[in-house]
Amino acid sequence: MRFFLILLLSMSVVCLSAANGRAGLIRDAEIEQTVRNLASPLFESAGLTPESVRIFLVQNDSINAFVAGGSNIFLHTGLLLNMESPEMLAGVIAHETGHIAGGHLARGAEQLQRASLGAVISYVLGAAAVAAGAGDVGAAIISGGGNTVERGLLSFSRTNENSADQAALSYLTANHISASGMLDTFQLLRRQEKLHYGQLDPYAITHPLSKERINNVRDFLSRSELAEVQMSQATQDMHARMVGKLEGFLLDPVQVLQRYPTNDTSLKARYARAVAHYRRTNLTQALSEMDALLAEHPNDAFFHEAKGQFLFENNRIPAAEKEYGKALELAPDQPLIRTGYAQTLIASNDTAKQQKAAENLEISAKQDDSYGLTWHLLAGAYTKLGKTGLKHLALAEKSALEDDFEITRAQSKLAMEHLDRQDPSYIRASDLNNLAIREIAKKEDEEGRIFR
Repeated sequence: MRFFLILLLSMSVVCLSAANGRAGLIRDAEIEQTVRNLASPLFESAGLTPESVRIFLVQNDSINAFVAGGSNIFLHTGLLLNMESPEMLAGVIAHETGHIAGGHLARGAEQLQRASLGAVISYVLGAAAVAAGAGDVGAAIISGGGNTVERGLLSFSRTNENSADQAALSYLTANHISASGMLDTFQLLRRQEKLHYGQLDPYAITHPLSKERINNVRDFLSRSELAEVQMSQATQDMHARMVGKLEGFLLDPVQVLQRYPTNDTSLKARYARAVAHYRRTNLTQALSEMDALLAEHPNDAFFHEAKGQFLFENNRIPAAEKEYGKALELAPDQPLIRTGYAQTLIASNDTAKQQKAAENLEISAKQDDSYGLTWHLLAGAYTKLGKTGLKHLALAEKSALEDDFEITRAQSKLAMEHLDRQDPSYIRASDLNNLAIREIAKKEDEEGRIFR
């Protein structure tokens, strides 16, 4: 699991600990796949191409999910940890899908709709940092995105919220998923409302109170033949291990080990304990738990990946390479696993492996161009291979993703100076250079209008 935060004006990528309370994006192949397995059928029922919808995980304790900047769904880790069943999570995703399919635009979000992905992420992380209590940091992150937006940016109208609820019920029904999970989620939100806000005036907020939404879903369930239907055991198991993994990474390790004592032999508990031991730097115990899981599930790519991460971050590079290699063999369509494997090749300092690392990173970037670490590692691999033009191009891709177009302009210009004009990479560098020039001019124009 990787944590990163897009920071301030430099928009640099840094690793975060799970306990520092700051907002960041989490990238994890297993968790993303679990969420997408639930989401893709719902997207299809809404007439959306699953690949066109990006899903981002935000490290934040609040129970929250929203759509921002078009077809981008953001899920807080607090939401994932509080979803007690896959039906609950499916209901949330179905609701957000309703916003996308309905073309709903949050109040004041016009600028975000037109913004680059990096600017959208910058704003979202800033808002999450503010919500987590890091007001100054959050405000700086938001300003770094180059957008001036009102506080109610992520608030939809009452009409749109009700419309998304109705759409969600239809998507769930089309996929034979009970709306009972959606009801459970609304009841959870209702308890949160009472806990944090007391009795709210339904006309003073921009979305309907959970009580109203609860009544609507209850009425729907009273007429539904799917009221008591549960999702498959495989789906329930997949959801449970996702929550266990998140708990292992995000909660205090001591708390995790108390919650899941050794006499709890469920897969969820064993996975959570493995991660907790790893975070306590008890590598021997962490590997013991993982080896036991792998003995039962030898072809589980995500267990091999987790073991590879434990080994890599404890500088056991050859062993980590072996585990990541096995994970990639089992799941060649997982770009984050491929990037992890390439990272072990680079760390080996074996000159012969650098080309193989670069080749894998190139594939990973094609599969998922939104992972900054892939571009960072690719630039490093190209440096070792003496491919100067491609190194600058990779850095330009990374900075464009991070919404830092000053660096994009500089790096793409350097790439063009070292690449052949007939090379497709030169054309890409030229495109990035033109994009950077346009974005810089747009930002300067916006700032000029603000201060005039």
